[in-house]
Amino acid sequence: MAEGEVVITKGGQVLRANEARYNEKTEMVEAVGEVVLETNGMYSELKSGIRPQQPNRQDHQGRIFLRENHYYISGDEMEKTGPQTYVVKGCHLTTCDGDKPDWSLTGSEVEITVEAMAR
Repeated sequence: MAEGEVVITKGGQVLRANEARYNEKTEMVEAVGEVVLETNGMYSELKSGIRPQQPNRQDHQGRIFLRENHYYISGDEMEKTGPQTYVVKGCHLTTCDGDKPDWSLTGSEVEITVEAMAR
């Protein structure tokens, strides 16, 4: 386990986190806190936290930026469900820069496939 300003690089990927744990058997990294992942033209920010009233539930607020098409995808809860797929609750999608975009599409629960579609 590493704590503090953790930076992990592999190939063209860079992961930054407050805390990270590496599982040697699965070769997977669990990153905790404010997490930033840059990989293949995609920039992701994730903030995770545990609800005091529901200690077994974790929330993952996040924002993904897809450089190729200049898309921002953000949500109250984001779950990566596959190599290129996400489910985003409280989803906002826009191509506008800044904190207050001129336009955005919203959805209560959106399934996203990176580089393909949103439903």
